[in-house]
Amino acid sequence: MKPIISGGLSAVIACVLFWLAPAPALAGEWLDATSRIKYWDNVIFYKGNFNEGEFAHLFYDSRSEFSRSQRYRLIMLLNNGSAAITGFNGVHLAVESGGPSLLDLSYKYDPKLGSLDMSEHAGEARDWDDIGHWHACFRTRPTNIDSKHAVPCDTGEGTWIYIQAIGQLEESNKNGFNCRDGESTIDKVLENGSVWKLCSPGPNIRAANKLVIGAVNGKHTSFNLTIDDKFRRALWDDELWREK
Repeated sequence: MKPIISGGLSAVIACVLFWLAPAPALAGEWLDATSRIKYWDNVIFYKGNFNEGEFAHLFYDSRSEFSRSQRYRLIMLLNNGSAAITGFNGVHLAVESGGPSLLDLSYKYDPKLGSLDMSEHAGEARDWDDIGHWHACFRTRPTNIDSKHAVPCDTGEGTWIYIQAIGQLEESNKNGFNCRDGESTIDKVLENGSVWKLCSPGPNIRAANKLVIGAVNGKHTSFNLTIDDKFRRALWDDELWREK
């Protein structure tokens, strides 16, 4: 039976059981669950070596009728043990821990804009005053995500971090223009002999092995979650658009 994931933090915690283990050894697997969040029909959750009360959920929705695109909503609450969190520099996919980004899922922290945590792939934070669309740190595990109880992530006051990254991955024809960072180029030859330069996140997603959550402790990134084929297909599934 699949766990049921609803919109509230307390309901999410009640529906998923996690095991006690020291951070940051977060090897694990992604499993199916049932979503109760409106407009998000699909969700997987991470079963791994978490501290008690931690979780990571990836909601996703494939749009294949008109274009090759896939929406995602990544929600996580993570604990750095007793080590202080001293910063946040975004979420990305990589081959190995500490390796270069293959695909950014959220922007890095921008001191001019505040705790900006919006995806670069056509995603947007709908409410600049809603902490649920950004990231925030807490001294103790929050029972509800409320900005009144949050502390700045760069002060070292918090050991818990809540992150929500929302975005949309797309494959598009650039008409000879360069692809963005984190995308791979695919040349598609049409029946008339012309070539479309398609920028696709698929190859980089398939090459990635780690979900790197850039909560910082000193000079080190605190969290690296293992990703598997279920996670990769949730972000980008070429089988959905494969020509019959």
